[in-house]
Amino acid sequence: MPRTARAEICPPDQVNILHITQRCVRRAFLTGEDPVSGCDYGHRRQWIQDRLEFLASCFAIDVLAFSTLSNHAHWIVRNRPDLVSQWSDREAAVRWLQVFPGQSQGQWLGVPTETQVQQLLEDPERLRKIRSRLSDVSWFMRALSEPIARRANREDNCTGSFWEGRFKAQQIVDEAGLLACAMYVDLNQVRAGLAKSPEVGCFSSVYERILGEQGQRTCSQARKVRPLTLEEVAQEFQRGKASSRWARMQAKFPPVTLEMPRGAWLAPLTVTSAPAANRLPSASGLRARSRRSRRQRWRHPSGRLRHLLPALHSEHGADGPGQRERVSADAVHRNDAARTLGRTLSARHR
Repeated sequence: MPRTARAEICPPDQVNILHITQRCVRRAFLTGEDPVSGCDYGHRRQWIQDRLEFLASCFAIDVLAFSTLSNHAHWIVRNRPDLVSQWSDREAAVRWLQVFPGQSQGQWLGVPTETQVQQLLEDPERLRKIRSRLSDVSWFMRALSEPIARRANREDNCTGSFWEGRFKAQQIVDEAGLLACAMYVDLNQVRAGLAKSPEVGCFSSVYERILGEQGQRTCSQARKVRPLTLEEVAQEFQRGKASSRWARMQAKFPPVTLEMPRGAWLAPLTVTSAPAANRLPSASGLRARSRRSRRQRWRHPSGRLRHLLPALHSEHGADGPGQRERVSADAVHRNDAARTLGRTLSARHR
């Protein structure tokens, strides 16, 4: 049975909050210390964070939380098509060309040219697709994953897949699910044993936010470039080999030197302190759970009913001792029935 298209799960023309995971091929430790070979690839986690910060300045996608581990990574993102609609045609074209400079001159120069910008402005249909892609999570992940894989393969002098496959995305539908998922992502390194506390868990959003609250500052990875004119393009092509053009362009358009607090490039993540009046907390929020816990819940569905028993006592306990005894007896019968159902389902799925 074919999988559901991601465009149906998270349409690029609607605001969505997604929990995204991406694993290295065969779950190898390609972004951390490999216990088998003894090689340490932890510096690649900085590649991912720098690329993530750069793309957040180009795409209309907010990064709410992230965590990069030794063999996989987690991101919580929110696409913003409402922001794309506020950009001018020229701004949308320049932002797109910063990420995808093209297959001709711009690929070697590393920055957009004025000719490329004008070509996009003269093609309204192409520009409409670009606007849609600037708020598309699939294109965001493509721009994030592919350069990291190519750079790692060049470092290892090899070819082949770096990531296990396409990213996995789960939609978050309410604040309870967002809070639970953000806690899971921020505490993932502590759970994996890579850090003793969030304060020392590098390459995570909570680590960046904590350092920012402590007053530490850093330079932004965002680039503010100016499209090159035809004369500047001709001069660059006359200077020398294509291998040196990229270095010259990087020196000509370095990352913005504006200092900012650590984690300032992350989108603010706030949850209302109290639910609105006459509104019960939602029980349909998506929770981040491991595969093992899902199997346990499926084999033992009685556990889903046991947590209702204390609430049942507190709800009917004020009606008197007799009512409490009757409710308690009903709860015992329900609990026995749940155990029987759990044993039956466990036997069927062993």
